[in-house]
Amino acid sequence: MRNGKLVGIVSRDNLVQALAAAGEAVIGPVDTTDETIRARLQETLGKEPWWSAMTSTITVSEGIVHFWGLSARPDEHDASKVAAETITGVRGVTDHRMQPDGRLADV
Repeated sequence: MRNGKLVGIVSRDNLVQALAAAGEAVIGPVDTTDETIRARLQETLGKEPWWSAMTSTITVSEGIVHFWGLSARPDEHDASKVAAETITGVRGVTDHRMQPDGRLADV
């Protein structure tokens, strides 16, 4: 507004574009340490009804997420991998969990 008159409109696209162009200057640096990645992933998976911290463990080394333990169904393997890949700083995912038939999840 200028002198009580509308002089332009800012759309959501304009705001997203400006934020993306500004990068870290607007949102600040993102903590991508292994400990932070693990904590964020545990928080994300902890909200899922199919995730069990009793049967699966997460470790992170140099940005690579490793799942250990048991995986009840192949779709849990896929879903946990997708969840890990959405965490900023993750460079890869390896699933070492055993499936009910005795096969490794990533095999």
